[in-house]
Amino acid sequence: MTRKPRKKRTRPTTRLLRVSEVQALTGLARSTIYAWSAQG
Repeated sequence: MTRKPRKKRTRPTTRLLRVSEVQALTGLARSTIYAWSAQG
């Protein structure tokens, strides 16, 4: 028996963003981005 592939994904894909992309999308400073990511 073979399963048919699902047409829809069950959860969104995880995507890594570059710091430059985050800066462009949010307008935050690089130091703020690093500080927030260090805090979790």
